[in-house]
Amino acid sequence: MNARRGLSNKRYVCFWIDGVRFNVRMDEAKRCIPVIIGVTEDGIKEFVAIEDGYRESEHSWLMTLRDLKQRGLKIGPELAVGDGALGF
Repeated sequence: MNARRGLSNKRYVCFWIDGVRFNVRMDEAKRCIPVIIGVTEDGIKEFVAIEDGYRESEHSWLMTLRDLKQRGLKIGPELAVGDGALGF
């Protein structure tokens, strides 16, 4: 898996979006890793983004989505599914 690969030739019909939390003793705050899994038109699931972060804020998700655009994603998915986190 290469979460930094170009996306210019990709078309996703669905994104599953979530912030994965880790209780690692690296610092006082719990880590939150924004993750996007995309489903292609052929039904194949792929990791699209795995970012380093501290929380599921609007800013964190905006930076993650901007990264997808910079990597060449031209058309967004028809559907994005999350767990109700207000940041996204």
